[in-house]
Amino acid sequence: TEQVRSAVIDASRQTYSITRQQVESELLRRLEEEAAKPQSPKQRKAREDGVIVPAVLPPEPPQPPRLIEPPPEAPVRVPTNTAHEPPLPPPTPTPAVAADPGKGGHQHRIVQDRIRTVSEQMGFRAHLEMPVGAGRETVDVGLLRHDMRIACEISVTTTIDHEVGNVRKCLREDFNLVAVITADARRLRQIESAVSGCFENGEASKVRYFQPEAFITYLATLTPPPEPEQIPTAPAPKESVRKGYKVKRVFTHLTQEERSAREAAALKLLAEELKPRPMKEQ
Repeated sequence: TEQVRSAVIDASRQTYSITRQQVESELLRRLEEEAAKPQSPKQRKAREDGVIVPAVLPPEPPQPPRLIEPPPEAPVRVPTNTAHEPPLPPPTPTPAVAADPGKGGHQHRIVQDRIRTVSEQMGFRAHLEMPVGAGRETVDVGLLRHDMRIACEISVTTTIDHEVGNVRKCLREDFNLVAVITADARRLRQIESAVSGCFENGEASKVRYFQPEAFITYLATLTPPPEPEQIPTAPAPKESVRKGYKVKRVFTHLTQEERSAREAAALKLLAEELKPRPMKEQ
């Protein structure tokens, strides 16, 4: 209501307002303080002439220049006329290159591949970088067959001491033959001399030394052994329908001895049945 509004205005004036006399006395006091301050001759002359000279303020310290960053540019959209231009063909996927299981240089891998090709023709299963010694070491090529196990170590650039360690690694495993293969005949003789001096005769006799062509020829002389006799399995049961009934017949495969024994038992039973029986007395 109007009474409440008047009461609020009166309360605000009593709290925040000051009288006109207080304002005038405050302005007079500030003028007197300004006149009491020492003035320069220029300010004093200007005061007498009625010109107001502003007070000289101390210069502000220089501010470092501000780098104005340009606003981010909006991405430019290039219009494409899809109605007249044919779509681009999808990129041709690059075929994955199969990882080479062999180690060493190019010459090392070529010898590995030749050994694998010839050995598989002789009935071996060739394993490049075959793990041995709980998987912590490998043999360059492991040739496995049910009657023979051959470890092949190929030497190209390694030291003689390294090859002696490779021979020791292979002799710890169950290999019938350890083949050390290198193309350098002089290097081959050095490895043979070092191995003969480091191992006993029984162990050193399991190690043979070849150049690549000589080892390929040696593999060709290892003719595959005869395959073990395969035990024939029983044929699948046959089903037929007779007089509305489904009949399943199972044929059991018998060896020659079992077949002869069953035929003899059947003939004996047949002979017993054909014997004349004595007449019963009436």
